[in-house]
Amino acid sequence: MALSNAERQRRYRERMREIDTDDTPQVKLNAVVDVSTKARLKRMAVYWGITQRAALERIIGEAERAVVDALPHRDQPKYYDGALRGNGAEAGQAGGDLRTSALYEVRGDDIERVTEFYFRDRR
Repeated sequence: MALSNAERQRRYRERMREIDTDDTPQVKLNAVVDVSTKARLKRMAVYWGITQRAALERIIGEAERAVVDALPHRDQPKYYDGALRGNGAEAGQAGGDLRTSALYEVRGDDIERVTEFYFRDRR
């Protein structure tokens, strides 16, 4: 007998609760990315020996640390409140936006990461 949509969803939620073993709240993230981005994520996960989810969390964590480390201390609370744009303006103000490019270069068994930040005005 086929399961109803409600029953399938209930079972899915139960499986997701079982996966969440460290009591960290989890949310579902859906995104459409180009094929090369997906391939890069997969290669990095394989290289690090972790899941693609863990690789994505690691990449985002490293990128955020680079952004926060580059901010003046007085601007860090604004960043964490979501009230700071990449050009230093308060959210909702006109101005440029921060473009981030993270490059990974494989050298032997190491990955060297270079992160560049630059601004582009929207005038």
